Amino acid sequence: MKLQSLERKFVARRALWSDAVEAAAVLDTLMALAGAALAAEGVMSRPRVLDPLPSPAADGAAAAAPNGAEGDANGTNAARPVGPFFHATQLRHPALLSGGGGGAFVPNDVRLGGGAPRLLLLTGPNMGGKSTLLRQVCLAAVLAQIGAWVPAEALTMTAMDGIFVRMGARDNILVGQSTFFVELNETGAMLARATQHSLVALDELGRGTATLDGAAIASAVLDHLAHTTKCCGLFATHYHQLSSSPHPDAPAADGEAAAPAAAPMHMACAVAGGGDGEGADGGGSGGGKSSAQEVTFLYQLTEVDEPQAGPPQPPTPLTVLLASPTNWTGACPKSYGTNVARLAGLPAPVVARAAEVSRAHEAHASGGAAAAALASDPLLRAALECVRRAKRVAAAAVAGEGDAAGAAALAEFEGAQQAAREALAAA
Repeated sequence: MKLQSLERKFVARRALWSDAVEAAAVLDTLMALAGAALAAEGVMSRPRVLDPLPSPAADGAAAAAPNGAEGDANGTNAARPVGPFFHATQLRHPALLSGGGGGAFVPNDVRLGGGAPRLLLLTGPNMGGKSTLLRQVCLAAVLAQIGAWVPAEALTMTAMDGIFVRMGARDNILVGQSTFFVELNETGAMLARATQHSLVALDELGRGTATLDGAAIASAVLDHLAHTTKCCGLFATHYHQLSSSPHPDAPAADGEAAAPAAAPMHMACAVAGGGDGEGADGGGSGGGKSSAQEVTFLYQLTEVDEPQAGPPQPPTPLTVLLASPTNWTGACPKSYGTNVARLAGLPAPVVARAAEVSRAHEAHASGGAAAAALASDPLLRAALECVRRAKRVAAAAVAGEGDAAGAAALAEFEGAQQAAREALAAA
């Protein structure tokens, strides 16, 4: 009887108890976030979460803020960017503040939107830190929007209406769905729900099917996110050909130079051995030598191509003409999968054979790409012909073939030069 009376009194004040539980939960959460910020290794900062569509007139005071926790993450006093963006300086992973093996975690600057490309096409070696970078960007966005401090020197971002992540591999065998189907089903949900103010992260989309189909699907999804959804995000892939796919520039604002909708970057690494055909020490159980390249992971987000190991090679007319200083560089040349095979302990003969087959495929693919470029680009063909004729003029002069031969070679060169001018004008 007394128990029932106590229950009735408790229920009668259920609103009071509900408010007390809610207050205790909020207090516990805030104390946990504050304790995590105080106990964290390295610099922690209070993020700035801004209006997704700021008004330039109403934002004059914020634009003049000094650099630091209250200033812009890019360290400038320029007007705040219009549109969605995510700018972080020296961002670290909140759960991996110390690197593996006792080393320090390598922080990175990440800029999405707001004068930078909205999407980063992220390449790099296996185990190079791509997935970790995707996770730390998404976690930083969550921490910022719940009011927590973030493991970075500075973070400024616009409020995101959702974070969509496609990562990992699993099937749903009970309903007959393969790993690839589940992957595309989740990607389809992302494309249907993500908006311009969303943050997306995709890790190795298209790996569950044939290389050609997977690369085609990945390219189409990247193009949709860049030009239809127009959201901020990161797209990690081992399909290096995506970095050469056309991604037209986003419209410029206020007369500023336009940034590409998507730009390639990579996780830097140092490569040694294997490239010149001489074997490096193998890590497999079979002993002996392996021709696989040894890769040292630097975990640094890089937007310029790193020089390759080995002696520098003289440029050929084709490599000079294919180079374009106006392109955003940053794609990793390869994924160095045989290095992971060596680290994982595959027998050295298996690793060596894999490296040999990989080099053969790369040589075949590069030759096919050069032939395709020559076949499809009349300007490139005309320029190469001009180079060949110029070499003929030089050879005739060096060999002392006489005035007539030199004059004929010079006339051929001038004709090729005119053809190149006409091809350039037509382009």
